[in-house]
Amino acid sequence: MATSPPREDTVVLPIIEERVKVSTRVEETGAVRVRLVVEEGTQPVELTCSSDEVTAERVAVGRAARERRAAWMEGDVLVVPVYEEVLVAKRTLMLKEVIRLHTRRTEHVDKAEVAVRRERAIVERRTEDGGWVAVEPYGEDPQG
Repeated sequence: MATSPPREDTVVLPIIEERVKVSTRVEETGAVRVRLVVEEGTQPVELTCSSDEVTAERVAVGRAARERRAAWMEGDVLVVPVYEEVLVAKRTLMLKEVIRLHTRRTEHVDKAEVAVRRERAIVERRTEDGGWVAVEPYGEDPQG
């Protein structure tokens, strides 16, 4: 198909196309800093303490013994034999006494103050004048 020359009553319209060019740049709009503050204090604690009290009961025996015997337990009582040599016509080992050691345990609760440390974070935002202002926790900025 052949194209015919434009007629004089024909208007030619130019077709215009606009193109968008998008780019990014890094620009500082503010600053944030985080400081850690160490707070020291005391915290009360309860401690269960126990102590053993030992009482000695001396029991006179005064009888001859054939040989030495090591200490022994009678229930919760430790029995410690005490010997002496006595000169008679011959040397005889005599059990002079036994010492019975009774143990009684007591418990009591003590209260004490224990030093503890806790860190607290302070988040601050730089203001336009270069100062720093604290940012409220959980994203609530005091400057809006």
